[in-house]
Amino acid sequence: MGGHLTLIGWFIVAAICLSPILAFWMVSILGRFLRRKQQSRVLRGSGVVAERPRSIGEDKTVDPN
Repeated sequence: MGGHLTLIGWFIVAAICLSPILAFWMVSILGRFLRRKQQSRVLRGSGVVAERPRSIGEDKTVDPN
């Protein structure tokens, strides 16, 4: 029974040590996916807010007084 507990203990230690690596790996893949998705929006022309036409009306953020 002691050998099985030691083996289980090593699996627990390995899981704890690999958890940060796996988390960074998942974040890396997710970031890559989101960047590609954003880039495809830009290429289609729907993702860039700066290129949208501005309102011709008055700028109400500045008080003229």
